[in-house]
Amino acid sequence: MSQTKIKAGGFDVDVITGTTALAESPADTDEFLISDGGTLKRIDAQHVGGGTFVPLSTISSTSDTTTHTFSDVFSSTYTNYFILCHHCRLATDNEKMICRMRSSSGQFTTTSYQVAATGFKNGSSAAAVTFSLHNSSGWDITTNIDNTNSDVGRASFYMYVTTPNSTTFVTDIIGQASYRKESQDRSVANFSGTLNSKTAFTGIDFFTSSGDIAQFNATCYGIKTS
Repeated sequence: MSQTKIKAGGFDVDVITGTTALAESPADTDEFLISDGGTLKRIDAQHVGGGTFVPLSTISSTSDTTTHTFSDVFSSTYTNYFILCHHCRLATDNEKMICRMRSSSGQFTTTSYQVAATGFKNGSSAAAVTFSLHNSSGWDITTNIDNTNSDVGRASFYMYVTTPNSTTFVTDIIGQASYRKESQDRSVANFSGTLNSKTAFTGIDFFTSSGDIAQFNATCYGIKTS
């Protein structure tokens, strides 16, 4: 049987534009057709050049909420993860931002969280910002946050989460938070934490020491290693 060759002039653009749009990032096993030195080949989307950080889930909320959860974002697909949060405002003044891991059984509340942080605050009473926890039920990632000014009384933070889905290694977090302290001074805290449990975690919760989170905008990314 003879094969029909499709040449540039005989390729109708409707072959592409007339097809249903994907309307989302392609899955790793989705396929493209390319010319590799003049030879047509199929290539999976995972091999197409792109960013190292792959967005997995985004939370955008302006309603008072007790806990914001990234559910089922940690799996064997990626080893490490990155979370970026901007313009987080607490509903109650002078409270802390806290996070806690989740497993298939729910929130992991065992008192095996460790954290140490150091930083600085500006203003007339400029001073060091330090806090630490030993065998706690969650990780503090800030000291008390001021919410009296809705424009500047907010916190932003980023954090790396290492090996959360592993049963070989414990989970660590490394990050930085920028926020307005209860004294209305701007503060920065560099934090590092570990969780003394080799549990396969699937998600993470963010909440406060008391009250609700009034505004929360965050994205969780998987980090490609190749």
